[in-house]
Amino acid sequence: MDEILSIKKINYSVSPDLDVARDLFVIAAVTGLRVSDYKKLTTSNIKVHNGTKYLKIKTQKTGKIVNIPLHSYILEILKKRNDQFPEMIPEQKINKALKSIGKKAKLNQEVIIERTVGGDLIKTPFKKHQLITNHTARRSFCTNAYKAGMPVFDIMAVSGHTSEKVFYNY
Repeated sequence: MDEILSIKKINYSVSPDLDVARDLFVIAAVTGLRVSDYKKLTTSNIKVHNGTKYLKIKTQKTGKIVNIPLHSYILEILKKRNDQFPEMIPEQKINKALKSIGKKAKLNQEVIIERTVGGDLIKTPFKKHQLITNHTARRSFCTNAYKAGMPVFDIMAVSGHTSEKVFYNY
């Protein structure tokens, strides 16, 4: 969550594409939604039950309806954008922007990626900001919820995972 906060704090008011990419990433990081789902969010997805605001969305991949508590970060994004979700930009453009955003947020921790090439294990070092993508937000949500003690069943209900095996890959 510290890294998400550092990404959230960056002011990109002079760069609309970076501003949108950052906001979309933050939304995904606190909801666990796939790109295919957060790109179709509108204010009609916001519901209220017993005074608590939440997102209600039918996921595209599984067709399941998920209810996700509305995080304060999303409320801030909506307030900044006149109570509207950010307009979607192409996924590839978001992924490119996220690398720049991650660099500015100083996500410089070294990460080793291991791959097998021709039977040999190759270890390649990267800076964390070089690896950040849309899907990183979804993984971050699952990891952060798990570390915060949220039951796996509840995380899966929010993220739309249908099997524990797939979930634990996150």
